[in-house]
Amino acid sequence: MVMKLHYYWDLVLLDKNMSYEEELVAILDREVYKLRSKDIAYVKVQWKNRLVEESTWKTEDYMYRRYPHIFCRFRYPFLPSPSLRTNDG
Repeated sequence: MVMKLHYYWDLVLLDKNMSYEEELVAILDREVYKLRSKDIAYVKVQWKNRLVEESTWKTEDYMYRRYPHIFCRFRYPFLPSPSLRTNDG
């Protein structure tokens, strides 16, 4: 059995510590985990320079605070939690 591996080589800018910050490409999915006292929303995130299979789940609150422009660009079903939609500034 032969497996095909596809790697995407792209320009990655490294800082002086030889590290880089991954860039968000898209939000692929959204799930809400229900606990006894609260609901926690998670979003599946596609990162630049990564395959779709390497997408990760992050809390919606964290992603909304870090990347608010992504949530403004998309409408339903990827809206931030009601607790985040405040006029605090």
